[in-house]
Amino acid sequence: MASVFAALAGCPSSGAGPRLGDTFVLGVGDTTTIADLNLWIRFAQVSSDSRCPSQVSCTWSGDAAVVLEVAPFMGDSKVDTLHTALDPQSVDPYPVTAGSIPARSYRATIITQEVPTN
Repeated sequence: MASVFAALAGCPSSGAGPRLGDTFVLGVGDTTTIADLNLWIRFAQVSSDSRCPSQVSCTWSGDAAVVLEVAPFMGDSKVDTLHTALDPQSVDPYPVTAGSIPARSYRATIITQEVPTN
């Protein structure tokens, strides 16, 4: 049996709809389906964004926390939080100066991959 893992990624691909292994972009509140897995994913919110603005000098690049809701078709959903610490560019817009970004402006670049389970 295998499970599905979603991760934030740097470069989206183009195409009709995401499939397992594709990279795709979702905005806050957007939902997509991965038909070959009978799965849907919703970008629920950005729960925090401490990424260092590009016009500011920081000792740490920061992190954005993206909350995703994932569920099989006709099944119960699960909520998980992904972090951008390793790839702060995977969530747009990237902060330029200090201040808040409107919640509806966020876009997350996501990749799905199958992870074997024991």
